[in-house]
Amino acid sequence: MPARLTAEQVAWVINCQLHVRQLQQKTDDYELSAAAAATYAVDATTCIDSGETQKVVQFLSFPIAHYYVVFAHHPSTNAGQLKLRARIDELARTNQVVAAQIAKEMSVK
Repeated sequence: MPARLTAEQVAWVINCQLHVRQLQQKTDDYELSAAAAATYAVDATTCIDSGETQKVVQFLSFPIAHYYVVFAHHPSTNAGQLKLRARIDELARTNQVVAAQIAKEMSVK
């Protein structure tokens, strides 16, 4: 006769399955993020290799502006985020393309 599982054992198995699913989702999310970063890097490198530096700046201004608008002003901003925000502020003061993209992102938000 097969042994019966206790309620605790059943709960443990269900909990393990839930954690496995959550880990798989995090892995999938990370892979998508890494793929997006790699795609940007390949496209930027291609532009650099062909001498299209302004196109590279325009291209890279999108993730800079997106990060700045979405995350840099978040209430839980830590020291690393503040440092990056300051770097982006400085870049926006010296680069019209980045400044324009940040303004555009802010108007959409």
